[in-house]
Amino acid sequence: TQQSANKVTLDLGKKLKTYQTLVWATPRARIFHGSVKVNIENLLPGTLVRYTTNGSEPDLNSPVWKDAVEIDSTTAFKLRAYSEDGSQYESYEMLYTATDLEAPVAEIENTESGIFYRYYELDGKQSKLPDFNAISPSRTGTLNQGQFKQRIDLEAIAGEYNGSFGLHLTSYLNVPVDEVYHFHLHADDGARILINGSEVVDLDTHSYVDAWEAEGSAGLQKGLHRVDIFYYQDARRTRLEVKARKGDEAQFHHISPESWRVPSR
Repeated sequence: TQQSANKVTLDLGKKLKTYQTLVWATPRARIFHGSVKVNIENLLPGTLVRYTTNGSEPDLNSPVWKDAVEIDSTTAFKLRAYSEDGSQYESYEMLYTATDLEAPVAEIENTESGIFYRYYELDGKQSKLPDFNAISPSRTGTLNQGQFKQRIDLEAIAGEYNGSFGLHLTSYLNVPVDEVYHFHLHADDGARILINGSEVVDLDTHSYVDAWEAEGSAGLQKGLHRVDIFYYQDARRTRLEVKARKGDEAQFHHISPESWRVPSR
């Protein structure tokens, strides 16, 4: 028989990609005050998770995550799952940020429920928040409890006007306990929340279809904290809704109308 002189060349494909380490971490809120115990649930059966707390990549010399890890300062966790055969997954990062609690504003002796507003009728089509310092309000007023029980009642302010308008809302939020608070903003079109003069949530955009949503957090001491909400409406749909939750609460809630305070007239 004759032997073939043909050669067969096999090109090996690239190694399948490494899969991501999967964990469920608690607390879900990644910003805290004081100290917090961080724990994880490993979602990859047959693996163990090694970790670091300084942002470096975990390796086989890194500790195995067994129990909750207590931290009292900003900590950059990196976690990596290892299979029983020694193969490793891609690392997973989670940053827990420590924050101070802001002191309340100077005490206001007499307050009542309400939100003060400045209303601005704008010229032309809008695609972002206007410079409120450069324009003068068309009118001002105070919303009563029924006008901000859930969503801000924009129709109560703008009336039958169907053009573009801006809105600056000011009130003092009565914070019940020292804690980190998380705020959820749902707006059509753009909006921004400042607490004690610092930006907490920024949603300066234009919504063509559905209202946009954004979140932000602030550490607040018990007491009154000034809240400024800036909003603009381009045309058609209107929506402005603010919710909050404290600490590691699972859900956002509408803020009680009694918590929004203005100086008594």
